[in-house]
Amino acid sequence: MIRVLRDPYATSLPPELTGGGEVTPSSTDSPVPAGESVDASTDAYDPGDYTVDDVVAYAEAHPDEVDAILAAERDGKNRVTLISHLETMRDE
Repeated sequence: MIRVLRDPYATSLPPELTGGGEVTPSSTDSPVPAGESVDASTDAYDPGDYTVDDVVAYAEAHPDEVDAILAAERDGKNRVTLISHLETMRDE
């Protein structure tokens, strides 16, 4: 007799347990709440995700974004050394 083992890590259920239909994403699966749109500013550089040295290097490579980076840092981690450096870059 051949014994078939079921994979305990299988992620799908047999059709007889799911009603036989295909699984489709529900409207509640969206990460964006109903009636809201994805804000384009979410693609903006977030200095809180990086070290001070990384942010400085990015700001030096993108001088046109220094004001936005400075505002994001003030609203986020508010690191004094980074803010001071960005203000100096902005004023140059």
